[in-house]
Amino acid sequence: MKLDLEQDVKGLLPEKDFDRRDFIWTALGASAALALASPASAQQVVTDANGLDAADVMIPVKDGQLRGYRAMPATGGPFPVVLVAAEIFGLNPYIKDVCRRLAKAGYYAIVPDLYTRKADLTKITVMAEIMPIVNTKYDTELVTDYDATVAFAQASGKADVATGVGFYDHLLTSLAHHSLLDIEVKATGDLEIDEHHTVEDVALVLGAALAAALGDRAGIRRFGDASVPMDEAVATAVIDVGGRPYAVLDLPFRSERIGGLPTQQGVAQRAAHDVPGVTGRVQAVEEVDHRRRHEPAEACVVVDQRGHWGG
Repeated sequence: MKLDLEQDVKGLLPEKDFDRRDFIWTALGASAALALASPASAQQVVTDANGLDAADVMIPVKDGQLRGYRAMPATGGPFPVVLVAAEIFGLNPYIKDVCRRLAKAGYYAIVPDLYTRKADLTKITVMAEIMPIVNTKYDTELVTDYDATVAFAQASGKADVATGVGFYDHLLTSLAHHSLLDIEVKATGDLEIDEHHTVEDVALVLGAALAAALGDRAGIRRFGDASVPMDEAVATAVIDVGGRPYAVLDLPFRSERIGGLPTQQGVAQRAAHDVPGVTGRVQAVEEVDHRRRHEPAEACVVVDQRGHWGG
């Protein structure tokens, strides 16, 4: 006998199709109801962060930043992304624990605080004060906030770098972390002779990758600038990613190398501007060469995040 379950299945479905807005509001309503319900158990579940990269984050949006929380395995990747719908009580310990539990299962879990613009709802305990804030959230803003969160998750700032030059690896890892770029670099060269070619070739390849990522450069923020202090040093970087290559590097060093990295790498530094078509000026003032090498890198990547990556 052939069973026709079509009508039975249809009876379990809503009368109209859910669009993305309907889904989000339903998820938020369900999470709020669960939060207000009596707990099924008096025992609180706490998931540790051992083996995880878990931290509070700031998620760039068009009119500023949203508070958020992310958790993912500390090694490996890329990981499937789970976008967590927060409760109306903000980024409380429970919702962060949910992210860590998902991360333990191998996911990149991230949750935005959708009400950052109005208040920190973890500090408000009276429902009569919470609901007016929640009710001011327009669905269009909610959807764009989730879109921004997904974009942030896609650019997690993870680095897997091995060039054979330790301090160069450190700088490239900083580039990934501060610019929210995912960077994987594996380089082999004639390091037994000199580091010059390895450093220069890596800069050329990274420049080419940046040029490919920028594409036709339509809709980007061309200009960016940043000054970054670090103890006894300060560096300033100004860039234009409009497509015209030119570099001015005002980085006087007192020593010939920092760790295993030669300080006279003007060709490599210019390659990072010339190949992707970036006009840049970098200056540093400090008392210690380590900082003079480190700070320009920090300044440049902060400019990257504020500039063409839209931060």
